[in-house]
Amino acid sequence: MRAEDEVKSFSVREIVNLEPDSRRNMLARLAVIDPEAKIDFATPIDDSFLHELANPRQVKATVRTTFMFRIIDPEEAMKRLQPFEDVSCGFTLAIDDPVFKQGFEFGMEVDGGEVSIIKPASGSRLQMDVQTLAKLYSGYYTVIDAWNLGKIRIDGDALQTLADAASVFPSLPPFRSWIEPG
Repeated sequence: MRAEDEVKSFSVREIVNLEPDSRRNMLARLAVIDPEAKIDFATPIDDSFLHELANPRQVKATVRTTFMFRIIDPEEAMKRLQPFEDVSCGFTLAIDDPVFKQGFEFGMEVDGGEVSIIKPASGSRLQMDVQTLAKLYSGYYTVIDAWNLGKIRIDGDALQTLADAASVFPSLPPFRSWIEPG
């Protein structure tokens, strides 16, 4: 909490919550402490916080630029993944991209830690946008997180396809919180 020019403000660096209601309740609690104070809450650009509010105009939203990662050649990027040597699976990726209007669709086969690109096959198929692919590729999303957020659509055996994709994409997110030093 700080005061500048007689305006009190709370600077919220990070809120950890399991449900959207919990986060709204935490911010509402701060507002009750001092109704005149400004609450500065930093959040990622794709956060749904404003959509969760009854009246989003009550909140002043600013966008802070951060590092962005974009994949422009998904097939080449997938060949460069390095899954564990004991991973053996295959599935099809269908990727929507606003820049490349035709999108991308190709099959992946993983055997002995090596990724091969093959023709798309019927059966296990993951469909997503290119932003989701970049987040999976970089480890920002796990496959399960992306599925739970509705960022991935699956045709075929969803459970097996999720397990296969989770074994291929990295699972350690590179995110560093605002309060973590370094």
